[in-house]
Amino acid sequence: MKKTISSPDAATGTTTAKRKALKAELMKMKRQSSFLAIAGFFASPDEYGLSANEANEVCEKVLGKGKYNLFVANGRFVGVMCNFI
Repeated sequence: MKKTISSPDAATGTTTAKRKALKAELMKMKRQSSFLAIAGFFASPDEYGLSANEANEVCEKVLGKGKYNLFVANGRFVGVMCNFI
């Protein structure tokens, strides 16, 4: 039996859906930023399933360059802390 390993293509939806989920979470935090100076969250690497580069792209697009610290474990996204000041 041959086992094939395939990674999801962004166009197929799996990676795109995970990017959208992260974007929605970041936008929710950003909306609440009027009450917070610093906010963040941690997730298991499987929760969003994004690489560090993919998560960094989403965070930069939503939060802006230099407005966050990305946490990574084994090349996978595990959390973000946002600085809204």
